[in-house]
Amino acid sequence: MRRTGIAIVCIGCWLTATPVWAEDYALIVGVNDCPDFRLPNGSRPRPLRGAESDADAVADLWKRQFGLAADHVRVLKGKQATRAALQAEWERLARTLRPADTLLFHFSGHGTQVPDRKPFDEQDHLDEALCLFDARSDGTNLILDDDLGAWLDGLEAGQVTILLDCCHAGTGIKEVDDEIVARFLPMPEPRAALKPDERPWRDFQGTTKSLTPRSVVALFACRPEQQAYERRMNRGNDTIRAGQFTHFVVEGLNSNAADRNGDKVVSRQELADYVARRLDETFNAQRPQPVERQQSLLETDRPEKPLFSKLIKPKG
Repeated sequence: MRRTGIAIVCIGCWLTATPVWAEDYALIVGVNDCPDFRLPNGSRPRPLRGAESDADAVADLWKRQFGLAADHVRVLKGKQATRAALQAEWERLARTLRPADTLLFHFSGHGTQVPDRKPFDEQDHLDEALCLFDARSDGTNLILDDDLGAWLDGLEAGQVTILLDCCHAGTGIKEVDDEIVARFLPMPEPRAALKPDERPWRDFQGTTKSLTPRSVVALFACRPEQQAYERRMNRGNDTIRAGQFTHFVVEGLNSNAADRNGDKVVSRQELADYVARRLDETFNAQRPQPVERQQSLLETDRPEKPLFSKLIKPKG
């Protein structure tokens, strides 16, 4: 558990203000299978094999590397990761978090798009959505970007960092073998893919009421027109299935490998640059067309700030 207190200095006198303690929390979700989902041809989608192990890896990192208490790290995987369970966790966080606290939300699994629902606020007439264990192709139990925006509105946290290892849009690219699997489920309804100049997950970026302005930091696994992939990755002496985005996030934060300037603090931009560089080295170099590549995307107004914690000045 990390606690941060700051003393302030007044001109002409030394005054130690009552410290404001900052607590760090994490909500981590991994979903390999959506058994009630049906593809447009009526078949059941092939389950992922790396999303739930992604969740384990992120949870372990946050407890071991960042010192979060076990009761501050909630993990929902597989059958536990239903819409009702996730909503209950967000409601619990709304009751728990205070203005000095920080939250990490990490999702690994399938993403999808659905026709925009009320309020009709999408220029491309599409909502992005997360597919939980009980997601259905009729749109039941999906987590829309509108849902995430509404849940963020209920938080009092000073900073929220969101990492999404899923696709924003399907491109129709077909994988030639079992080595590379895209994390996208197509809906039966006709739809159009996001364009390169469009922002995914627009409804929760910098628009929340309860949080301080622009306090939501988002790092996405791919750009709007691309797909996020899982594949075989080397972790230590083992070969595992993992989302390559999550794998490089963990790799970059583990022992501060992404700390390019050596100040022992990984900034938002440093981690984004590290993930992008590792994706280029190990994946994109073999993909000739931009739409075939996976390029991570950072959304923040303060790229130089630390990714997951910040110092809170005391009130008064």
